[in-house]
Amino acid sequence: MRFRVYFSRPREKSARAAVRGVTIGWSIGVPCSRTRVAWCRGTLYPCAAFAAEAAKPIRTCAVAIPATSRSAPNRTSSGSWRRMLHRPGDDQATISYSVRGIAYNGAFGRRGYMVDALLRLIAPRELALSFVLVLVAFCCRVDNAFMMMLDLHGVVPAFLTSLSAGVLAGCIVTAWRPTRSNRGQMAWISACTASGVAGLTAAGFVHALPSLWCALAAGALLGFGLSCMLCRWWAQYAALSPARLLVTMSVSVLLASVLWYLLKQVGTFPVTCFCLVVCALCGGLLLLVSLAASGKSDEDASCEQGAAPSDEASPVDARAAFRTPAIAAAVGLLFNFFTLGLTFWPAAAGLSSSSATCKPVSYLLVLAAAVVAALHIPSQRRAVISFSHMALPIAAAIVLASPFVDIIVDTSAIPLYSPITYVGIALFNVLGLALPLCAVARSSRSIARMAAVYLAACALALGAGMAVFRVLGQGAQVVSLCIMAGYLAGLVIVSVRSAAGRIDRFDAERSREGGSDEPSDRRQTACARIAEQYALSPRETEILRFLARGHGAKYIAERLFISADTVRTHCKRIYEKTGVHAKDELLELVERAE
Repeated sequence: MRFRVYFSRPREKSARAAVRGVTIGWSIGVPCSRTRVAWCRGTLYPCAAFAAEAAKPIRTCAVAIPATSRSAPNRTSSGSWRRMLHRPGDDQATISYSVRGIAYNGAFGRRGYMVDALLRLIAPRELALSFVLVLVAFCCRVDNAFMMMLDLHGVVPAFLTSLSAGVLAGCIVTAWRPTRSNRGQMAWISACTASGVAGLTAAGFVHALPSLWCALAAGALLGFGLSCMLCRWWAQYAALSPARLLVTMSVSVLLASVLWYLLKQVGTFPVTCFCLVVCALCGGLLLLVSLAASGKSDEDASCEQGAAPSDEASPVDARAAFRTPAIAAAVGLLFNFFTLGLTFWPAAAGLSSSSATCKPVSYLLVLAAAVVAALHIPSQRRAVISFSHMALPIAAAIVLASPFVDIIVDTSAIPLYSPITYVGIALFNVLGLALPLCAVARSSRSIARMAAVYLAACALALGAGMAVFRVLGQGAQVVSLCIMAGYLAGLVIVSVRSAAGRIDRFDAERSREGGSDEPSDRRQTACARIAEQYALSPRETEILRFLARGHGAKYIAERLFISADTVRTHCKRIYEKTGVHAKDELLELVERAE
């Protein structure tokens, strides 16, 4: 183990000039020619080791984040990472940090930044939810080998009835007495996995045994097992940060759509049943692995997430911020289940399954949009909320307009029409699964109970869609369009009222502060004089004007749309340039300049 100290001076013409100021880092680890891990003030902070071709005697330069920035890596602005890591002349940078005891090492080059940043936003263990989601997808439509065999024996109504009863029973048991101990949860998950496997096995013998009894047993066991596993998986997802939850959920749904497409191409009933049994086993066993790795119960995970400083807002503020998008996304997912009920029999509904390949492509587009939002917006809470505010109206507009476009235009000649039109449904699915968890994770209620109620509502929406189709036939599409039109109108009304409320609050704040958001003319002139005297940058001058009125870093960050850490960095530079050591001294300097 070697200990070396490297000094990085400002404006030095080498790779050491990646961060202004003098930075001290102790290199610890196996001797390496290009990279090391830095240990700053006894705590492992995000640190970068830059390859310095210009400084041949010293092959590496350890550059650490300033000790005043004690935020987690996922709270650091992606723009600041790019500014720090992608300097002209830098070949590659290696980042190393530790979050809750989990060490991460990744190579950050100019081309590898997006890949490594995406890997930081994905929780690998939670991707096993896709195995459970593909089972749900196979039970919601009759256009696959599994349901076709049941339809061939005329037992689909019995299977659906018992499936609904099993789902409701699983939700009631989960909501009534959720298991809290870790050992009890593992035993419960094992029983639920066995129930799902038993249900699929019973469905596999529908051609050999009495079909009615096989369908009833298969539906009840499969519904009970799936509902309990979904509730437990949602509890696992609720422990993730908002941006990571959104991206991980997008990847899980994308993988589920790919599995659904591959299994649908198999075509034979025995192979499909065997693959579904494997999916059930994988979903349950990997859930046991994830639970054993976390070692926490539902209540512990929710309490930890509510107390963890994963974002700058308090739990109450975060819950209030997520409430409206979560309700809108949940209604969108319920609409999707209602539509699945309308189109449960695609041939009777006048639909074709020729556009099955559009589903993975659509979910890939949703994943790309979620990753862009998570990487380019510093605040995780703001990233998820901004993405939902943009995506939900777009999804509603696409779903509402696609039937009319099909009538007016010949869409068979448009190559990407099917994936684009399915993007609306994909957005509802992803946001409907992710946003309610973002809101529930910050509340004191049991996550399992909320998940059970939500899942029961989805099952009832599916049954309502099937009942409406039985009554109205193909005319049920008019009901679907009316519901979506009302949903889109509700989104517009809520957005307008929210904007009006923000304007009213802003006007009230201006009136309390004296009728203007800018400093007075005399104080503004004093700030301009100080900026000219001490050679402050335009951004530092702008922040100085807010500091002169007594505002803090959080207020300035919200007004200038930058992160609070960036504001603190600018404040530190203002203090250094003006020769003051505290905010009170800076205010005295401004008063003297007046």
